[in-house]
Amino acid sequence: MTAFTNLRTGENCPNESALLATILADATNLGLARMAAASQGVTCDQLVWTQDAYVREEPWFWQEKSAIDLQPGARRRACSA
Repeated sequence: MTAFTNLRTGENCPNESALLATILADATNLGLARMAAASQGVTCDQLVWTQDAYVREEPWFWQEKSAIDLQPGARRRACSA
């Protein structure tokens, strides 16, 4: 999760559970309040703070690119579509 750094300080997120829950809430369109209610160990306030400080468009691009690069033949399939 090193791509998700604090916008102001550049440090990694100290609460990986909150970061993963925030990413999952966004990816599933569940929303932060409902994700906090469905999760153990994270509050809605933690998710809001994590989203504000660590989640922005640029890391999403690099994480998606990294995931695609790990798949054998993914570049070939993506280019042939």
